[in-house]
Amino acid sequence: MSVPVGRQRRPLALPPGAASIHCILFLRYVARLPARVDARMDYGSRQAGTDTERRVLAALRGEQPDRVPVLSYFNPYVENWYTHVPSYAGVLSASERYADVVCNWNAPAPLMFTGGHRWIEQRDLGRGQTEQIIHTPDGPITEVVRTGLRAREVVKRWIETVQDAERAMSIPYVPIKPDLETFFAVRNRLAGRAVAQAAFRGPNALVDWIHPQSLAKWCTEDGSLIHQLLDMLFERIGQELQTCLEAGVGPIFALSRSRLTGVEPDVADEFADRFVDYDRHLVERVHQYEGRMVTLRAVGKLAPILDGLATIGMDGLTLTEPPVGGDYNLAHVKERIGDRVCLIAAFSYEELARGSTAHVERLVHNALAAGAEGGGFILSPCPEAVERDLPEQTSSNLVHFLETANQAGRYPIKA
Repeated sequence: MSVPVGRQRRPLALPPGAASIHCILFLRYVARLPARVDARMDYGSRQAGTDTERRVLAALRGEQPDRVPVLSYFNPYVENWYTHVPSYAGVLSASERYADVVCNWNAPAPLMFTGGHRWIEQRDLGRGQTEQIIHTPDGPITEVVRTGLRAREVVKRWIETVQDAERAMSIPYVPIKPDLETFFAVRNRLAGRAVAQAAFRGPNALVDWIHPQSLAKWCTEDGSLIHQLLDMLFERIGQELQTCLEAGVGPIFALSRSRLTGVEPDVADEFADRFVDYDRHLVERVHQYEGRMVTLRAVGKLAPILDGLATIGMDGLTLTEPPVGGDYNLAHVKERIGDRVCLIAAFSYEELARGSTAHVERLVHNALAAGAEGGGFILSPCPEAVERDLPEQTSSNLVHFLETANQAGRYPIKA
């Protein structure tokens, strides 16, 4: 409730004995109001003297904030499927108290990045499998998925043949116009307590739509089809990104890549160079807007393309499941490109789920020792939940990681 400037409130005249009741009701009312920004810096953020967004953005600029940001994608401030699952209560509480919460919004990424297929026909195949059918102008294409206890598993991908690829390309292109009203409402409500991030898939999302054997064959024998598909997706992703930028989405844009597997090393290198070019243009587009920053999540072997990645101009590089493929370590990456890119050390769910308390502490301290010096460093444990019911040991480990990182990551870092 707001009061217009210049309007004066008259004091309430309360009957005897009513003061305490009205006080309680008032406090309950205030507790439901959106907190002011300077009142939101509670828990670990208030103790640090800065809010989550400022801390994270400072690290992405290569600066040294009050402590190493510790990202948590378990958002305790908004409704999600895990909000009312009892086994997640401890992690949500720890995220609120110790972590820098990421308010993540996934930009729509339908097949071929077009809104042209307004609906998808579905057929129940039994045994938890569902066939999804898109009727394109050139004929139907299908995907089969299985819903399990942990996650959605793709049994059959949309594109297996050249004919499937041609049918996918025949889907009319309708620019994606995402509904951003909820994004802005949540971002404004959580200012100070969370940092807003818009996650976009890159052109090589194509990798997840094509059968691996078909992809390897087309990349090796004749790359023209793949190049045609990638160029088409790049243009469409750029259009969706532009729409969001013009609307004021941000401050962080997270680009992600899919892993290109099953192809010869020289072919993989060729496409890796092409992906770098795509990423560079997307990053440049984001940086045209003041205050917008870009991170890239890299997967697969990085050593051959590490310097190329650093030239993209991104603000942060997320290193997933270190060491990926055993071809680098965090200290080496920090030495090679840490002066140009903020490094985001991500730890997979599997890495944190079953280890001992001592193992979790080693992960934190080893990562801080390798990457925290001089700033430009972020920790990101377990970016997503993969189990509907969180085992007690896993919950304990995640809580311990967040608490340990919050305390041990305060600058100056103690050896």
